[in-house]
Amino acid sequence: PIIEQFSEDEERAVTIEVLNYYKPDQLPFGENVTIICKSKWVDSLILWTFNERNITDEENGFKLELEAENINIESGKKLEISILHIVEIDLKHIGDYVCHSNDRYKSALDFCKITLNVTLPAQIVQISPPVHTKLHKDINLHCVIKGYPIEDIKWFKDNELLPSELWTVRTINETFKNTTLMVNQITKKDNATYTCSASSGYIAANSSTVILVLDKPQVSIDFIKAIGTNKIYFNWTVNDGNDPEHLQYTIQYMSQGDSNWIYYQQQIEGRERSYVLRDIFKNDTEYTLRIMAKNSEGESQYALSNSVRMLLEDPIFIPEVKVTGVTVSSITIKWTSPTDELKDHVQYYKLSLKADNSSFEAVHLASNENLHMFSELDPATNYNFQVAACSEYSQQCGPWSAVVNGTTMDGISGPPSNSTIQCRFDNISQISFVQVTWQAPVRPHGIIMSYNVHLEGSASFINDQGILEHTTWGPKLKSVRENTFNTRFNNVSANTNYTVKISGVTRTKKNGETAHRTPSGGAYVAEMFTSDTFHGEIFLGDEQVYNLSSSQCNECIGLRPYSTPREIKHNSTTNRVKRDEKLTDPLPPFDGTLDINSNYTGFVEIIVYGNSTKLSTLATYSNYLVMMNPGPEVLAAPSAGTLSLVVQILCGLVMIVLLLLGALCVLHHYTKQAHAQAVEITFRTSLRHLYRSLRGRQRLVSLNPPDMCPISKGDLVSAYVERHRDSDYGFQQEFELLPDRFSDRTTRASDTRENVYKNRYPDIKSYDQTRVKISQIDSIAGSDYINANFVMGYKERKKFICAQGPMDTTVNDFWRMIWEQHLELILMLTNLEEYSKTKCAKYWPDKCDGDKSFGDITVTHIQETRYSDYIVRELKIFRNAPGKDREERQITQYHYLVWKDFMAPEHPNGIIKFIKRVNEAYSIEKGCILIHCSAGVGRTGTLVALDCLLQQLKEEEHVSIFNTICDLRHQRNFLVQSLKQYIFIYRALMEVAQYGDTEISATELKITVDKLRHCDKDKTKSKLDDEFENILNAFEDRKSCSVAKGDENREKNRSESVIPYDRNRVILTPLSGKEHSTYINASFIEGYDNSESFIITQDPTESTINDFWRMISEQGISVIVMLSELGEGKCPRYWPDEDEGVYDYITVRYEQAESCPYYTRREMYIKSRDCEDHRVIHLQYHGWPTVDGEVPEVTRGLIELVDHSQSALIHNDCSPSMVVHCSLGSDRSSMFVGLSILVQQLRTEKRVDIFTVTRKLRSQRNGLISS
Repeated sequence: PIIEQFSEDEERAVTIEVLNYYKPDQLPFGENVTIICKSKWVDSLILWTFNERNITDEENGFKLELEAENINIESGKKLEISILHIVEIDLKHIGDYVCHSNDRYKSALDFCKITLNVTLPAQIVQISPPVHTKLHKDINLHCVIKGYPIEDIKWFKDNELLPSELWTVRTINETFKNTTLMVNQITKKDNATYTCSASSGYIAANSSTVILVLDKPQVSIDFIKAIGTNKIYFNWTVNDGNDPEHLQYTIQYMSQGDSNWIYYQQQIEGRERSYVLRDIFKNDTEYTLRIMAKNSEGESQYALSNSVRMLLEDPIFIPEVKVTGVTVSSITIKWTSPTDELKDHVQYYKLSLKADNSSFEAVHLASNENLHMFSELDPATNYNFQVAACSEYSQQCGPWSAVVNGTTMDGISGPPSNSTIQCRFDNISQISFVQVTWQAPVRPHGIIMSYNVHLEGSASFINDQGILEHTTWGPKLKSVRENTFNTRFNNVSANTNYTVKISGVTRTKKNGETAHRTPSGGAYVAEMFTSDTFHGEIFLGDEQVYNLSSSQCNECIGLRPYSTPREIKHNSTTNRVKRDEKLTDPLPPFDGTLDINSNYTGFVEIIVYGNSTKLSTLATYSNYLVMMNPGPEVLAAPSAGTLSLVVQILCGLVMIVLLLLGALCVLHHYTKQAHAQAVEITFRTSLRHLYRSLRGRQRLVSLNPPDMCPISKGDLVSAYVERHRDSDYGFQQEFELLPDRFSDRTTRASDTRENVYKNRYPDIKSYDQTRVKISQIDSIAGSDYINANFVMGYKERKKFICAQGPMDTTVNDFWRMIWEQHLELILMLTNLEEYSKTKCAKYWPDKCDGDKSFGDITVTHIQETRYSDYIVRELKIFRNAPGKDREERQITQYHYLVWKDFMAPEHPNGIIKFIKRVNEAYSIEKGCILIHCSAGVGRTGTLVALDCLLQQLKEEEHVSIFNTICDLRHQRNFLVQSLKQYIFIYRALMEVAQYGDTEISATELKITVDKLRHCDKDKTKSKLDDEFENILNAFEDRKSCSVAKGDENREKNRSESVIPYDRNRVILTPLSGKEHSTYINASFIEGYDNSESFIITQDPTESTINDFWRMISEQGISVIVMLSELGEGKCPRYWPDEDEGVYDYITVRYEQAESCPYYTRREMYIKSRDCEDHRVIHLQYHGWPTVDGEVPEVTRGLIELVDHSQSALIHNDCSPSMVVHCSLGSDRSSMFVGLSILVQQLRTEKRVDIFTVTRKLRSQRNGLISS
């Protein structure tokens, strides 16, 4: 639709059109709007004004566009046109727009005016959450509305409009308003749903909340029934008084003739609305029940039931079952109905079906016709059936019925297995025949009565008259007895392709599924050459072809028995083979080895050009060759004598020994040199280096690597597991196929004398074709060189610079590159020092260092933020250039801290999260991303590969891991340097495909948890259940527990299933005279910052209290968190009652205790033989339920304990480790440690990853977070 406004004079009309919008006074807020002004005055000048002010181009979101003169299609007259664009229209663009048409003397010819207004649809962005309140309180409900213009604000109570004097409206800004509803002196009538409503234009929005007035509960009994000699079922209706969390029930019962009510001892949860009382009643006795509910506001009245008499005998009914119908895939069963006395106690039946390797259960509701059909069964299979009668009241079933057998009818047989077909020629009888063999079907689906074998053949050939001829043989059918698995067809035609179909016939008398086989072989082109390369004789079967390719022969060859393999094309830019999907013909010649047991014939075809033109050809053929057998392989007899042969062998062995000794010396020298440079050494790379040295350091060119198929998202797990077998044999094979040299890549700049010292490692160089060139200084040779390459990301959307870590001599060049390439993001993946070797020069100043200059570039430290495994530094740089204004730039450095050289992180989530944070900060305007580690190939290449592959997985649902790394290595050598890093890429992608992104932001935490806990109607499990099941089934490498399982240490474990892994167990100092004194059932656990911040251990036993205190002393522990209870069979009191206690050589002095709402705080001092006193804070938590597997009802107490334990560590400036123990050192301890980590993560990052923290905890000790 177009809005037009015309001036009154049609002859001097100027029109204004607003494109795409129907109403100019209701334009959408934030959209781009285009207004077109058309003037009928030719050569007139068009000007625009807005609210009587001239509009100039690029001002306040306006953009003017002039268009050449146009011709009106209807009238044929010329028009002058001016287009006004309003970018992201908002409130400042509201007003009058006038288009003026002036002549060349700027005199007004005509004008047209239009008024624009904007609208923003009303939206409720925030409303008060549901309110639980007591009577006589004052409640204010708030509602924040976004829109323009915001009109008609109202509040409704249960869909009835409230008086306007009950609410107020406050304007926040032009597009936001806040309305507050005041409900004073709350009464029960105020218990309702309150709706906030507003509109802008014709669009209305509303949102609701509730006020729930707390009150005493009310309960009434609906139904009661005796369902056994000692069981009563009853249900009730309850009004929980809007306080379901604190709802509890008290049930009492009284027998007839008794005057005292007896309390029922079992606790009934508040969510229950029915219950079965059991094991407290006598048979044939009359009882009365009553129930009372209570919550935080008080107790209800007791609700009294009718009297009910217990049964004399338990209602047990065992059905009698029989099979009533059988088909190929179904069996119908029927069973007897209960007597009238038992009918009320049977509401449904449970049906069981069992076969040899499967079982199935079904539920059938009680009805007059007790019939059930089991469908989708296998043919000719025996099944066992049982039925049990069940009660809806007790949710229990009676005894199973006797087993009844049923067998399905025969079906259509499956295909026979292992079928073969052989074409033979009998030299004695001179008869051609086809031999067919097979084995019985894997799934016969019944009793095989016979086999039908169907044979037919076809042949296409050029006869002796040169005419293409087609012939067929058969079809012929043979029926073979069930115990015979072969047959033979005699007198078949020669040079014919045969196809056999074999099928089994069951008692249904129908053919089963067929097994198809066609014999291998057939005619093929053995040699092909032109007259220019004529050969008078050839050898067939020598696997050598004279002319592999001839375009002339390809154009005119007549024999085309089957299709060509896919053509292989070379891509010169990547030097890698890429396969074209196009199939070409004819077949190239192939002269393979001949079978000595087969007969062969053949013919020669000659093709010439006809009519002196190359557009037509003439062909002629020789007669078929005489059929013959290939001759045996000729073996030459040795001519040398025995003594000569022995001398030759000895000389050869001596030469081999000398060569091996020389090679070992060179390898030792190379390995020693490379180890000093921290380069990963494998036997393969060492041999490669030796070979290059022997050839005068000539550059090796890699073979074309295979073009591997992508792996789909759903197949990543199986791909990883398959390659992980046999000590990562599959990964090793694949990694060794990666190219490390390319024929179209050179490293001349890296090899020049002036640049050699700029390379940190001798083998890590920069390709000339992709290297980063910095500006040359004073024409100094090599001053434009830095060891860095441009590397393209996924679909070239992102560009990286992969560089080695700067050295002291190259740090100035490093900053020059950053300045000249306008880099804003730096990713650092190495520490300054690893394994006592310098990996990277420090190229930035700390806060305390002030400004630091690197050549003519000055760097200033602004701020840095520490996260769990990386640091984000904000830096400011400026360049001192003479004669130019000072230019400042902002640099952000992401420094990843926990990735050692050549290694791969144990858990991929950290680096995936790091990539996610970097991508959140990245935009196209920031240009290239600079990434470096030490050499700039291993960790750097792994991160770039992961970034590319994660985007590919997201967009294409598959990944090409091998091909991607090949492409990356073509841009910088050795990217993804080690096998462990290659495996890590697979592992990371597998986990992303399996689990996705499990981070939750702080603002969405409650909503996300509610969604995870919600169970869809058609599912039995919530998403939270599925997520935890993923954790239980997560792939983890097996870890050793050999020390804990030793016979000498078994008695120190409370449970054999919860023991520490060898790699992170706490090792005590050995005691003189005591063997096996280093073991304690305790594990180091990594905290938020990946340091060993916690020790989880079991409750000490009477025999391990001394070991427990030795651990506290030796590890410098300052906080002990106890999550168990004292008592017999539980945790013993392992600290002194008063004053002091001595444990081996450690003295523990009890100082004081303090009782807090949720825990007890104790203060002790411990002293060993050679140490001073150090204080230990002991925190014993009391809020854990005593029932195994339960968790605290209130989270506040555990959160307070977490906060207090962390503050005690910081306040006392003690060792960062704290000891946490519970009964087995499992569930409770792991919940506390996990909560400590997540609280710190939430406060630092404003997001949490519960899934990853749980997985990481479970990988560090057995039995952690198991439910």
